[in-house]
Amino acid sequence: MLTPVVRGNDRRQAETGIPPAESEMARQAQAALMRLPAKQRAAVVLTIYDGLSHAEAAKVLRCSETTVSWRVFAAKRKLKRWLIASGEK
Repeated sequence: MLTPVVRGNDRRQAETGIPPAESEMARQAQAALMRLPAKQRAAVVLTIYDGLSHAEAAKVLRCSETTVSWRVFAAKRKLKRWLIASGEK
């Protein structure tokens, strides 16, 4: 029986099940997330990735709920700007 030859991006999709364009977007998003200041990144990770409420994240971060909200707001604004700019290249 013959095995099909899988090259480059097709191999990545075959191994991960993620189309190349989506995996590239995920890589760019992760790189942008890592560029954020630590306090903003922590707020984003806790609220968006871990699913904590702003009140719960505030307890973890030992700050006010308003501070968490502002950090998430500022982080989203930066991420949007950076990801749009990276897509224009």
